[in-house]
Amino acid sequence: MKKYFAGFYNPSVEEFKNLWDTCTFVFDTNILLHSYRFEESAREVLLIIFETLKERVWIPYQVALEYHHLINKEKLDQEHAYDQLSKELSKIQGAVEEKFKKYSPQHTNLKLNEALHTSFVNSIEDLITDLKDQKHAHPDLENIKYKLAEIFDEKVGNPYTQEQLTEIYGQGEERFSKKIPPGFKDAKTKEGQTKFFNGINYEDRFGDYVLWKQIMDYSKENNRDIIFVTDDQKEDWWYIASGKTLGIHPELVQEFSRNTNQSFYMYNTKRFLENILNFIPVQLTEEQIKKAIESINNYKRAVEESQIPNYTQNTSFNLKKLTDIMDNALKKTRDTHRKPDEKYYQYKYVCLFDKGQGQENERIIINKLHNIFKKYYNDSYYEVSHRELEKARLLEYNIQTDIELDTGLFFYIFEIFQEDYDFELVSLLEI
Repeated sequence: MKKYFAGFYNPSVEEFKNLWDTCTFVFDTNILLHSYRFEESAREVLLIIFETLKERVWIPYQVALEYHHLINKEKLDQEHAYDQLSKELSKIQGAVEEKFKKYSPQHTNLKLNEALHTSFVNSIEDLITDLKDQKHAHPDLENIKYKLAEIFDEKVGNPYTQEQLTEIYGQGEERFSKKIPPGFKDAKTKEGQTKFFNGINYEDRFGDYVLWKQIMDYSKENNRDIIFVTDDQKEDWWYIASGKTLGIHPELVQEFSRNTNQSFYMYNTKRFLENILNFIPVQLTEEQIKKAIESINNYKRAVEESQIPNYTQNTSFNLKKLTDIMDNALKKTRDTHRKPDEKYYQYKYVCLFDKGQGQENERIIINKLHNIFKKYYNDSYYEVSHRELEKARLLEYNIQTDIELDTGLFFYIFEIFQEDYDFELVSLLEI
């Protein structure tokens, strides 16, 4: 059966060894950008690997295009963060002093303790000074840009012409309507987004399909097997069943083999690092790899947590207040564009969580669900309600929405937090 359904089977040990020994390594845009985003331990590991593999690497023109349109923003965002945080700290100091000025005239016993105020001001100033030192010690991102340019020199594929792209976009429309991977998950989220470069207009929603075509073209023309490394976790790249990522989307393996007569395999950053020492004589230790993976996990967790709306600033916070805030915000949003008629909620889902022991797990889960919609489904409408199934030790969340949800995305995001929280997403079903 493997002859006809190869996409559902992993390579054998011998096939893996041969693949790693002979393949060309292709890195996605997000992997190149990790060189700027990761902390030093993980960044250095990536750069050493790029350097070690530089005679066997290649990147599609589409990847290089996206990368160059994002690196300046990446650099500026990181540099701006130090100054912005310093300004916020100064505002905190000013806000505290203003509060005392506002209330102290009405209260004879309410005074600003000079010693404590001096200590507070000094602490703020120390933090700002430390931020300046950190900014000064920040890695030279411009240097990283040129280092990557050197490693990937003459390793970038040729661009398609406008005529070729127009034909490919037409193919993409048909494929997306049939949910043929990759790229169909970007069909709506990137609709209307374009970039113009070197006389050619690019439509972003077809970007993944374009790079996929370019990878297959390269493989066929050069008779090369491919290992593709990407941190794109969407179901138009991966085979996801019952919310679990089981491997590469089978259709990708089938299409690649059919069009190139070559082999294709895919890793995310973590899995790639976990495997590289088994196949490549790279000058890294297991401890360095382990530390880099831990750093990557912390980075991904921090990114996700930074997106959670902060509803807990008010000390009188309670779950009802959060529900009211969400209900009011959702009602206003719906009323702006559509009547709040249930017929718009054509999709209904039930999420079941092992409730864990945490006192505020319900709040954390609602925050995370809200965040996922805000970040990944920002043009959609939804309502969330929940109840506790005490005997089954489960929390049940009912979601009504106007858009089909990517169950794999939900499982992936909640799994990131498993080391920090004791609740677990155990089921996400459409009803």
